[in-house]
Amino acid sequence: AYFDAEESQLEFQKAINSLPEKQRIVFNLKYFQEMKYEEISEIVGTSVGGNAVLKLPKAGTWSLLAELNGQTTEDSIVIVDDYPVEVSFVLPLSSLAVGALVRVKESSADVNYRVVHQGLPSSLYDSSCNGTWVLRDPIHSKRTWDSTNNDYENSDIHTYLNGTYLDLFDANTRSIIKQVKIPYQKGTGSGGSIASGSNGLSTKIFLLSGYEVGWTTSNSSRLPVDGACLSYFSGTSEVDPKRISYYEGTATNWWLRSVYTNNTGYAWFVYYDGDCSGSGSSVSFGVRPAMILDSTAMVSGSPNADGSYTLMV
Repeated sequence: AYFDAEESQLEFQKAINSLPEKQRIVFNLKYFQEMKYEEISEIVGTSVGGNAVLKLPKAGTWSLLAELNGQTTEDSIVIVDDYPVEVSFVLPLSSLAVGALVRVKESSADVNYRVVHQGLPSSLYDSSCNGTWVLRDPIHSKRTWDSTNNDYENSDIHTYLNGTYLDLFDANTRSIIKQVKIPYQKGTGSGGSIASGSNGLSTKIFLLSGYEVGWTTSNSSRLPVDGACLSYFSGTSEVDPKRISYYEGTATNWWLRSVYTNNTGYAWFVYYDGDCSGSGSSVSFGVRPAMILDSTAMVSGSPNADGSYTLMV
């Protein structure tokens, strides 16, 4: 069959012109001027996620330049008949509200992570922690914190999270997970001290702290000041349903990285009802990994059926 490129390009432009005004502006700025979505958001005054449907009546192959995670790629749309074509727009992680769900691929499984903070929580944190904080929504597994003592830096759980667990993600996803320095109790509870800022613990995957989930020394004098309250947990009470998480359908205790400051063997955990408590580090409790993602990484512009946004890698 004869393919008239010039005529088909005119048809392509007509299809673009048939879009609603805002989608047409976004499409032109993105694919013809190659602007970033953050820049387009500033121009149109709103987020630019969602889908646009183009009616392309001519057969042919159309090439579009797209930028994703700082990489420019060329995508082809092949038209074989006069069917509508859906063009998906994406959103930067930074545009998601605290509490939103991000769908991330772990090995072959899709898992939801909850956005618990955007940006730097406080001056206790190194600048590397400026990003999109996400917490695994369901508990991953039940494990001991450590078999010997409550030195988090050298604990079994820290080693597991940054080894076996990190390896569940493919290389593209791992590149989006930031290497950060988080505040923590360096050494054991009774023999260590808080290390923060540039002296924080270098890690990719970590457990949240008692302060990060909304507790303070007013709840217990044995709680170290190893962080600041994350936005999702702001305003929570000592016993709060926002902290409840499930393992295989049952509300379950889950570990924090905070240690008891008066001994060398206890660590804090979230009780199954959202309360705080402590236990010997050799006990098996739930694990809810947290990580900080590069806020410029993209998610799907439209939510999935469960309300989550898929991380684009």
